[in-house]
Amino acid sequence: MPKITELRGLFKPFTKPLHRQWKWVWQEKGKFNEPKLTLPKALEGREINIIDPLHEPDPNALPDESTPWTSPTRHPMFEYLAPPLAREQHPLFHHDRSVFLFDSKTKLHAGVDQACLLTKAIPFYELPQSIKQKLGQVTLPDQDDLIQSYIRQSIAYDATKEHLPRKKSPLKQRRSFRIEYSIPRSRQMSILLENIIYLCESLGGRYPDLFKRHLYRNIPFCTTYERYGELIHLRRKNEYVLTSHIPLSPIVKRLDKLEISAGNNTNEQITSHDPNGHYLIQANDYQFLDMYPIYPTIDLSLEQLYQDGDEQGWKQRKSNE
Repeated sequence: MPKITELRGLFKPFTKPLHRQWKWVWQEKGKFNEPKLTLPKALEGREINIIDPLHEPDPNALPDESTPWTSPTRHPMFEYLAPPLAREQHPLFHHDRSVFLFDSKTKLHAGVDQACLLTKAIPFYELPQSIKQKLGQVTLPDQDDLIQSYIRQSIAYDATKEHLPRKKSPLKQRRSFRIEYSIPRSRQMSILLENIIYLCESLGGRYPDLFKRHLYRNIPFCTTYERYGELIHLRRKNEYVLTSHIPLSPIVKRLDKLEISAGNNTNEQITSHDPNGHYLIQANDYQFLDMYPIYPTIDLSLEQLYQDGDEQGWKQRKSNE
C-alpha cells in the first residue's frame, strides 16, 4: 500500500488551479526541441560558411563572420531610445557666425514700428486702389447671412475655450465672480478667415481664374538677410499662403536714379496699383521710429543653429540624382 507522502505526490498537479497545473506539468515534463540547421540542396556543395542564428558564432571563424551586423539607420520606432546629438554636432550649427533670430516666440516691445525699422519697410493700413475699385462687383444671394453665420461660429460656436481675466470689483463691494471662459482671439480670427476663404473658393465656377491660385496652410518659412553687417534670420510658420503662376505687379514702382534726376512727375500712372502716386508720396512722408540709444535688435536672441538660404515651404530639386 502506498504511503501518504507518495499519494500526495501523485495528486499534487490536480490540487492546484488549472493554470497552475499546466505550469507544473511544463516545469516537470516540458521539453524544448531545438530545430536543427538544415541547408538547401543548392548550398550543400558550395563552400559557404553558414551562421546558425540559434547559437553563438564560432570564435575560430573569420573576423567578418563573428562581427555583429549593425544597421546603418535606426528604425523610427526606436529613435527616442538613441541619445540625441550634442547641439554643436548638429549639421546646421554654425561655429563661426551667429544670427539674430526672429520666430513665433519673439515679442517686439515697439510693435510694428520696430519691425519696419528692422526690415526697412513702410506700413500701409489700407487696401490698394486697384482692389478697392473691384469692391462690390461680385455679389451672392445670401452673402450677408453667410458672413453673419461665420461670425457667430467664430465667437460662439466653438469648443476651444480659455480662461478670461477675472473681474475686479471696488473695495467696498466684496463680490466674487465666477471664472469665465471664451474662445481665444487667434482661434476666432482663424475660423473666420478660413470660412471666408472657402466662400471665395466656391465662386470658382463663375470665375475660373480663381483656380489658377493655390492656397497652402501651415507652410514653414525661413530667410536670412543682412542689416548693417548683422544677419537677421526669420523663421516661423505661415498659417495661409496664396500663390499664383503669374507674379503680381509691385504696389509702387522702383524708380531708377535717372528717373529721379530727371525730375519726372510722380502724379503719372506709375503702376496699376498706384495710379496717382499716392503710396509713393506717403512713403516719402513716413518717419521711422527713433529708438536711440536702444538697438532695434534688442528683442532678438542670438542663435547659431539656423538654416542658410530661403525656404517658402517647399524645395525644388535641382537634379534627379
